[in-house]
Amino acid sequence: MVGAAFGVDSLQAILLATYAVRLELTQRAHAAAVRLDWLGQPDLGLKVDPEVHKLFPPAPS
Repeated sequence: MVGAAFGVDSLQAILLATYAVRLELTQRAHAAAVRLDWLGQPDLGLKVDPEVHKLFPPAPS
């Protein structure tokens, strides 16, 4: 499979590509009726949390 991911910058492109890889691997594991994990981590350790910015303190103004 060959695919492409585009974003407003390189970071967004790599995050979107990582998300697409996680989805593809999850679908293939489901179709093969196998459990797929990475060191016991859910989502193969590839989860990209859009709310991660809430973990950091606000920038000084």
